[in-house]
Amino acid sequence: MARKTAHTQVRRIPKRERRMALVKHKNRPLEWIAHAMFAAYAPIHKTEYALSEVVEHGGSGGQAAAHIAKVLLRAVQGLV
Repeated sequence: MARKTAHTQVRRIPKRERRMALVKHKNRPLEWIAHAMFAAYAPIHKTEYALSEVVEHGGSGGQAAAHIAKVLLRAVQGLV
């Protein structure tokens, strides 16, 4: 499986807040947490399946979305 993770910022973080790390990620309200994004295709050679997903307020793409994509792509390929 080939893949790419990403996230989209949902709130502007002021320089002062970034410098001082005033709000730690785990303490942020849900609506401040970035959306997780993930795209993948499989198999790498002779690609048959592709997917793209967004997990609202999921944080990083690798944490929230990658596991979902792995399960889905393995299932459609009959690898589970």
